[in-house]
Amino acid sequence: MIRKIIKNDDYRHRHHSDVERLQRVILINGYEADLRSAAGIWEDYSDDYAAGWLSMPEDDKELWKMIESRVERA
Repeated sequence: MIRKIIKNDDYRHRHHSDVERLQRVILINGYEADLRSAAGIWEDYSDDYAAGWLSMPEDDKELWKMIESRVERA
């Protein structure tokens, strides 16, 4: 699946290191996402639990399992 990438080199988020990790996990699993899209995926996931920004699991494989269906729908 190929996603449109919006260039946002100056994008900053208060959880920027988490967002960069999300982007990296998405890329490792064969998808592309800019930082804004990666942040949006986790924000949506957190919203499902009525949370502002959930803590992420330490393991990247577990993180991917949590976001995989959201990435494929995006």
